[in-house]
Amino acid sequence: MTTSKTAKSKAKPARSAAKPKAAKAAPAAAAPVTEQAAPVESIVPPASTLPQNSGDVRPPLDITAAVEARVKEEAALLGDPLAHPLLKAGAKSVVQRFGAYVVKGSGVYFLHQQESKDGEKAEPKEIFVCSWLLPVALVRDAKQEGWGMLVQFRDHDNHLHTWIMPMKLLKAGAEEIRASLLDMGLTIATSYKAKALLMDFILEANRKLQKDPKARARTTAQTGWLQLPTGEMVYVTPNRSIGNASELVHYVGDDGHRFSSSNTLEDWQHHVSLPIKGNSRPVFAVSIGFASALLHLLQMENSGFNLLGDSSIGKSTILIIVATLFGNPRQIVTTWNATSNGLEAVATLCNDAGLILDEMKQLAAEIAGMTAYHILNGKGRSRANLTGGSKGGSSWRLVLLSSGEIGLADLSNAKGGRLYAGQEQRLADIPADAGKGLGIFDTLNDRPSAQTLADELKQASHRHYGTAFTTFVAKIAADPEGTKEQAKKLMADFCATNRPKDAASQALRMLNRFALAAAAGELATIWGITGWNKGDSFWAASVCFKAWIAHRGGAGQQEPQELLKQVYSFFEAHGDSRFKRFYQDKLVEDKVIDMYGFRRDQMVTTDCIDERHTEYYVLPQSFNRIVQGFDPRVAARILAEKGLLYKGKAEATIQRLPGLKPAKYYRINLDAAGNEEEL
Repeated sequence: MTTSKTAKSKAKPARSAAKPKAAKAAPAAAAPVTEQAAPVESIVPPASTLPQNSGDVRPPLDITAAVEARVKEEAALLGDPLAHPLLKAGAKSVVQRFGAYVVKGSGVYFLHQQESKDGEKAEPKEIFVCSWLLPVALVRDAKQEGWGMLVQFRDHDNHLHTWIMPMKLLKAGAEEIRASLLDMGLTIATSYKAKALLMDFILEANRKLQKDPKARARTTAQTGWLQLPTGEMVYVTPNRSIGNASELVHYVGDDGHRFSSSNTLEDWQHHVSLPIKGNSRPVFAVSIGFASALLHLLQMENSGFNLLGDSSIGKSTILIIVATLFGNPRQIVTTWNATSNGLEAVATLCNDAGLILDEMKQLAAEIAGMTAYHILNGKGRSRANLTGGSKGGSSWRLVLLSSGEIGLADLSNAKGGRLYAGQEQRLADIPADAGKGLGIFDTLNDRPSAQTLADELKQASHRHYGTAFTTFVAKIAADPEGTKEQAKKLMADFCATNRPKDAASQALRMLNRFALAAAAGELATIWGITGWNKGDSFWAASVCFKAWIAHRGGAGQQEPQELLKQVYSFFEAHGDSRFKRFYQDKLVEDKVIDMYGFRRDQMVTTDCIDERHTEYYVLPQSFNRIVQGFDPRVAARILAEKGLLYKGKAEATIQRLPGLKPAKYYRINLDAAGNEEEL
């Protein structure tokens, strides 16, 4: 666009040397909105509405130069396929008018009409307000509160900023807005008049944007999937919102350095994804990373997987590879060595994305089970607000990927704790060693050694990252319902193929979680993201599911096995010290502290071989302590079914011990046939 010949012929190249006069009137109200600049004569308000103090006066506006400058400055934004159309529209509207103000590439200017001299026609002059500052939209949160204005500007290094300017900061002369803009690198005129003009420009922009129903945006303090009032779904990252929503969604929370990117998706495929092909643990782990984006769509619970194994077999390498889905691995992979509140904050930043934690052994044993359960429960603690009421807690949806030399169950048991079945169902221990003598690898893909392949993958992971996951969620956002149906079918196919015989409900629930990862990996392959062959993700998930079953000890219910382990562990540790002993039906007068009952030892001769047979007579109150964490009635029933209780009765029975009055005891026989096979 160019100016009219009349305007260009009368432009003066030098700054006016005339001493400015005092202002006679305040700036006029905003003129009708126009997205493209008109010739100078048509956009200048009447002289009577303009102040006569020229302040910082510059030559008339050169629209041609402004067009060229803005086109170059916004080339990157316009070329971003995931950028919202509202931002692109603002970039294309090279010169914009806000009442008596014009925004062009070189800055924001107030159009000032000077007095005519010697009968000559007065020319419009510009008063510099600030460097380029473009109001884009009015924003508010989901509660229709927190109104502000989304603006774009560049700092002194030409870096593009997109900032939410809270309208509440307009109080007290907008000094807080000026301070914030200056701190972020905007150049602002220092004259007293320019300060007032900046405030007036913001108000004029606000009035213009109010008249444009398309100039609206939402704010959110949480990343991940967001459903707008219109029903549209977008995926929010600290950098952009992904999806074809009518409204722009802008993130205002802590970015946590996630979703950065380096190089292209093709680079990631060639250097990271393809070299792990044919390796069950790395392929399954990458599939887990994609799975987090499907939780909201399928309304599934959080879950987690822990790669268990000795050091130096490549567990951390797998975590680094998965981290490349979301950003720079150095900023994505963290450790369990944090407080519960700290892990809660990290989990909030990972909503609808993968949480990657290394070194489980750094987690305190006494809180291991509850910490893992809290993270995978998906809800933070409720906290009080300033008035004493509840402000609620944070929440998150994610699939956790962890690693450690020790599993969650063993860590919880290290100091007398216990891992409950519900906790075990949320975090599955998978042996990281593929059993091929290559650590985490099944095949080396023409590399000379496992160490060579691991080093190559780690180096590539720090160069190529941050493109695969955003491409994945963009595919979901383009067709949420279609993706949902496709994922359900893939999950059903996986479950039908891999369902164990006589599987208990707990194993079936975990099978569904493995199926989610398998489906996510297959979708990423179908969409051309991974570069793998169809079926690779199914194969890897199936191998890892069978490894989990084997490590767990079968596909049956976990509570009976955990109870038996707990009971046997107690008697191994305290069978001699917490029970008064009977030997050959005579009470041995040993001093017992914290007595749980009596122990009866008898010699039994079988096939001419003398064997000691031991039974424990446990007091009812003490029995509850032995099976602590289980319902005592359920525990008694399980022990009776396994043959450990007298005559298979799931209750305390009346027993007569030599020299003692009859009393009720839980009579436990640890030598019952078949007990060892149950452990």
